[in-house]
Amino acid sequence: MIDDTFIDQMGAHALIPYLFSDDQEADLVQTVVDALLPILDDLGPTAPGNAYLAHPGWINVLNSAGAAYLALSAGKL
Repeated sequence: MIDDTFIDQMGAHALIPYLFSDDQEADLVQTVVDALLPILDDLGPTAPGNAYLAHPGWINVLNSAGAAYLALSAGKL
């Protein structure tokens, strides 16, 4: 998602209404991006998957992605 949308450069709010419906959705996704970017900076784009999973910041990615998933998927089934 980061590579395809340039969300790391523009921010999630720039993608309202193209990808996100409102500020709340953009904020949820921006939190995930903000947790992920330091890990990408530390490891680079070619690190093996297990390096990302072992990174101490990965728990922040999991927590923020889980919260975003629950909020974005609520009532949309």
